[in-house]
Amino acid sequence: MAIPTIEEREKYVDYAEHCVKLARQTNDRESRANLREMAAEWLRLVDKADH
Repeated sequence: MAIPTIEEREKYVDYAEHCVKLARQTNDRESRANLREMAAEWLRLVDKADH
């Protein structure tokens, strides 16, 4: 797997933030949990790229 560029890492953080924002806006527990999981995965990709 190629190392993500700084721009790609910034996109990953933006995607994570967007997931969190959507999670805050929904009343559906399952959707909220799924969105939080997605945000966590995006941040794991950022973390992985930094190491």
